[in-house]
Amino acid sequence: MGKLLDALDISAFVPKLGFLLAVFWFVLIAAVLLPPAFLLIKGYFCYFVAPHKRENKWAFRTFFCNKSEAAWQFTQKCAGLVFGGLGAVLALVMLIVCIVTAFFGLSVMARVAVICLIWEIALTVLAYIAVMLAGLVVYDNNGDFRR
Repeated sequence: MGKLLDALDISAFVPKLGFLLAVFWFVLIAAVLLPPAFLLIKGYFCYFVAPHKRENKWAFRTFFCNKSEAAWQFTQKCAGLVFGGLGAVLALVMLIVCIVTAFFGLSVMARVAVICLIWEIALTVLAYIAVMLAGLVVYDNNGDFRR
């Protein structure tokens, strides 16, 4: 039995630590860069695709935007600009943050990634509120232009 255990190399079944750290590093970078990419895609679809199709699942919907064609067009264009712009700025900033924090080690990068994700969520909620308020300022609850 002892000879069998000596012949069996258990370390062959355990993944290398460097590989696991590289995978964790990649997951952190992907987690930080995917929300800005999603915002860019959302902005593109809202600005270019959604105004033509009201049933589009990528469209920005509010309680008043389906009331009139003008309110729908305005809301989609505004959402496209806001989400696309926010996605572009966040992608650039988060890419710089990922590059800089990669030199400080994995634990620092993990902490910074959590902070970045919190900021991304907060800014996305603020962008959503801004588009809603812009629509409410320009159009009333019936979808009519305010004078």
